[in-house]
Amino acid sequence: GEAAEAAQVPRADDPQIPTGARVVLQNVAINDGTVIIEDEARGRTKTLLDLDATLSAGSLAGPFDGRGSFTVDGEAVMFDVAAGIPEDDGSMPLRVTASNRTLDGEIVLDGRATATGDVPQFSGSVALVRPAPEPVDATAAAASPFEALDGGADEAGDLSRQAAVPPIRATGNIVLSSEKAEVSDLRVAAGGGAQPYILTGSGELAYGDATRFSLTLEGEQVNVDALAGGPSTAADPASPAAETHASGGTEASQQSLSRRLEAMRGILAEVPRPTMDGTVQISLPVVTAGDTTIRDVAFTAEPRAAGWKLDSFVAEVPGRTRIEASGDLGVDEGFSFEGDLLVASQQPSGFSDWLTGNVDPAVRTLSRAGFAARTTLTGDRQVFDALEIDVGGDIITGEMARVETSGTTTMTAKLKGGKVDLDAVLALSRLFTGRDRSIADADRFDLALQAGPVSYAGATADMVDADLGFDGDSLTVDHLTIAGLAGARLTSSGSLTDLSGGDAKGKLDVELDTKEPQRFFAFLQRAFPGIPLIEVLAPRAERLAPLLLSGEVEAVDGAPGKKPTLLVRLDGTADGTKIDLNSAVENGIYAAAESGRFGLDLRLENDQPTVLLGQLGIASVDLAPPSPLEVELSLSAAETGPAVASATMRAPGSEVSIDGSVEVAPGGVTGADFAVYVNSEDVGPWLRSLAIDLGQSFDEVPVDVNGGVVFRDGAWRISGLNGTIAGTDVVADLARPLGEPFTGKVTLSRLSLPGTIIQTLRVS
Repeated sequence: GEAAEAAQVPRADDPQIPTGARVVLQNVAINDGTVIIEDEARGRTKTLLDLDATLSAGSLAGPFDGRGSFTVDGEAVMFDVAAGIPEDDGSMPLRVTASNRTLDGEIVLDGRATATGDVPQFSGSVALVRPAPEPVDATAAAASPFEALDGGADEAGDLSRQAAVPPIRATGNIVLSSEKAEVSDLRVAAGGGAQPYILTGSGELAYGDATRFSLTLEGEQVNVDALAGGPSTAADPASPAAETHASGGTEASQQSLSRRLEAMRGILAEVPRPTMDGTVQISLPVVTAGDTTIRDVAFTAEPRAAGWKLDSFVAEVPGRTRIEASGDLGVDEGFSFEGDLLVASQQPSGFSDWLTGNVDPAVRTLSRAGFAARTTLTGDRQVFDALEIDVGGDIITGEMARVETSGTTTMTAKLKGGKVDLDAVLALSRLFTGRDRSIADADRFDLALQAGPVSYAGATADMVDADLGFDGDSLTVDHLTIAGLAGARLTSSGSLTDLSGGDAKGKLDVELDTKEPQRFFAFLQRAFPGIPLIEVLAPRAERLAPLLLSGEVEAVDGAPGKKPTLLVRLDGTADGTKIDLNSAVENGIYAAAESGRFGLDLRLENDQPTVLLGQLGIASVDLAPPSPLEVELSLSAAETGPAVASATMRAPGSEVSIDGSVEVAPGGVTGADFAVYVNSEDVGPWLRSLAIDLGQSFDEVPVDVNGGVVFRDGAWRISGLNGTIAGTDVVADLARPLGEPFTGKVTLSRLSLPGTIIQTLRVS
C-alpha cells in the first residue's frame, strides 16, 4: 500500500512511530492471502483461502472499507465490507455484503458489532436477494439456471424446463453470537412484479458444537405461474369447480403421472440446498399452477446430497385427494422416493380426470379410493411394502413390486382382502402406469391373492385363493382355488414350460365342483360365446347337477414336426352318472391354427337309465327300465377328412352299437355314415320308458336288427335294415328328405293288425 500525504511514515532507521500519529491506509492490496479463524473453545479451525482484496482505513481505529473475494470449503465468496469507529459502549457500525456464484445470491448484514471479552457479537438487519443483482461476470450470468424465469415451456411442452425458482428477497432482524445466528421478523418476497408472494417466519443457524440451521415460513395463496412471470391458467381456487378442474383437451389435463413427476423434479432440482444439516418448515394454504389447485400444503424437510429428506409432507390435490409422505426424496439424477406414502381420495373420478384427463367407468362409481405403503419409487422401480389399498371402502393388504429392466417388466404381489373389485383396482393402477396399461400388465409376474368376494369383467367369485408365477417362459400354478364362480368351485395346480418357444409342455391338475351347473354353463356361454361343446351342454346343464369333475390336462412332446400333444383325463359324476373321459389332441393348444389328429374315449354309467338318457338329450319317463345303463363313445380323426366314431349303449339284456364316420364343420355335424346294430331280449321296457306307443302292448319284444344309416345335409337314409322284431322278419329301405316324412319299402314276414282295421279292409 501507499501512505496518504497527511501521514507521517518513519524511515526504517527511525527508532519509533511518533506518538499520536494518525495512520491512514488507502488501497491496501492483499493477493493470494490466507486467513485462519480459530475457535479455541471447541478446538475448531476455519481457513479462508485465495484471499484477494483491496482495503482502506481512515485510521487504525476506523472507519474502514474494502472489497474482494476468498474461497471457503471450495466455494468462492465475493464480499464488500464497511465499518465505522467504535463508540463509547464498545459497539461499532458494520455493514457486510457477500455473494456466492453457486447460490447466485447476495446477503447484506447491516448493524452493530460488539465484543464481550474476546467473543464478537452482531445485531442488526439482514437481507438476502436471489438472483444476485450483479452477476460475477457475463459468463456466470448466462449459465444461471434462473435466466429463463420469464419464459414458458418449450415447444414440446416440457414443464420441467420452465424456470423453477422465482426471484427472492428476504429481510429480517438478525443476532449473531459465537453460538448461533437468529433471524426474527423474517419476510420473504418471492417473484418479481408489483405484487410478489410474501412469506413470514423465522430462522436460526447454530454453529456451536455442530452446524445446523432451521427455517420456518408461512405463506398465503400462491400462483406459481404468476411468480414465474407467465400468465395464470389455473382455475379460481374459490370456485367449486376448482376441486375437479381439468381443461379436457389441453395438454396440461392430459399429463401422465410420470410427466407431472418430472415437472416437479425439475422444479425441486433447481431449489438451492444448503450443504449443512438443517430443517425447512413451510406451510401454504393454496398453491395454483397451470390446471392444478393444491390446498393445505405443509412440509418439513432436510437437505440431502441428492435431494431432500421429508420429515413430513401434506397436500390436497384435485379430487379431494390428500397426499402424505415422509422419507428420502431424490431430484438430481431422476425422481426417486423412499419412505412412507399415503394417497387418499374422496373423489376418485376427479383425481383421475386431473391426473390423466380420463375417467374409467369402474373408477367413476367409487366413493373413495387410496393406498398407504412403505414405498420405493424410481423411474423403473416401484415397491410397496406394508401396503393397504382402499377401493370404495374395501381394503386390500400385502406387498407389491414392479420393476422394469432392459424393456422387461416384472411384477410381484402378495395380497389379501375381503371384497375386491378387480376392474376398479386395475383402473386405479392405470392412473400411475398410463391408461393403456395396468400395474398387472407385466412380462414376468409372481402373484399370490387371497380375497373374496372378487369381481372381474362381469363375473363374481365368492373366494379366490391363488399363487401363480410366470417368468416369461414357464407358468407355475402353486395353487388356484376359485369358489362361488356362478355357483361353481374350480381348483388347479401344476406348471407349463416352453411357452415362449411356442412348444408349451406341462401338466395342470383341475377340478370342477358345482351344484348349479346351469348357472355355470350360462356364465361360460356369456364369457366364451360360440364354443360348440358349451353350446351343446348349456341346455342340458340342469340335468347334470350335482357335477363333480377332476383330472389333469397335460401337454407332452408330439410327433416330429408337430407341436406338443394335449392330453385330457377327467373322471367324476353328474347327477349320479359316472364319467370317465380321455382325449388326445395333436398340436394341443395350437390346434386352432395347426390342425392335427384327434382322439376321444368317453364312458358314462348311471344306475338310473332315464337320468343318463335325459343328459344325452333323449326324452324318457322313469318306468324302471333295466339298469345300470352304460354308454361308451370313441372318436378319432386325422388332420383332414371325417372322424371315425363308434358308440355303444348297453343295459342288462340290451345293446345298441353304432360304427362309422362323421363329418364335422365349424357349424356342427354335416354328414354321417353309420352301421347300426340293435339287440335286446325285451325292448318293451325301453319302448315304454321312451313313451313309444305302437298301438298294442307286448309282454316281451325281442329285437335283433342291423342296417346302415346315412345323414347328409339334413337328409336321412336307412338302407339294408334287416333282422327280427318279436319273431317277425323285417327288411327295410327308407329315406327322409330334408323337411319331408319318411318314404320307402318295408317287408315283414307277418303283420298283425287290430280287428277294426281288418274289417275295414274286408268291406273295401
